Amino acid sequence: MTDEPAVNSSPAQAPITDPLNSKVEASVQEAISRVAADIARTDLKAQAIILSFSILLNVIFFSIPRVSVSPLAACLLGAGVLVMAASLLMALTSLRPSINKAGKVKGSYFYWADCSPEEVLEDVCRGVRVEQLIRLAGIARRKFRRLRAATDGIIISTILICSGMLASIFS
Repeated sequence: MTDEPAVNSSPAQAPITDPLNSKVEASVQEAISRVAADIARTDLKAQAIILSFSILLNVIFFSIPRVSVSPLAACLLGAGVLVMAASLLMALTSLRPSINKAGKVKGSYFYWADCSPEEVLEDVCRGVRVEQLIRLAGIARRKFRRLRAATDGIIISTILICSGMLASIFS
């Protein structure tokens, strides 16, 4: 054994003991942690939307058919329910895992599931942190866009349903 510091033999990467490389690695790890936390936060928001509005959707489905409403109120309520259902589907798609592409991307446990121990070790040691960050950022962006569309739809559906209820009261 020698007391020499460990050095990565890859010419494209700086030695492991290089302070600049360590700082970059720490920054990348911090960014990965932030993106992963944002993904988890988005998933929780989508779950809250699905839970709260699926309950409301059930109430509407079971109560509206028993009530006599004007044609205007029926159109507004129907449009609101359709927009709400579409928004719930959008929220569900933000939670749906995309595993088809993930199995082909190195640096993911989907990829590692089909590898030998030697292939996993080689992949882990080759330094895929930046690629992992880019992949996670793409996942987060898709989830945020879908969640935003679902939220916008729920706002619109709430306005339509409230308008339909008011129209049924005043007609």
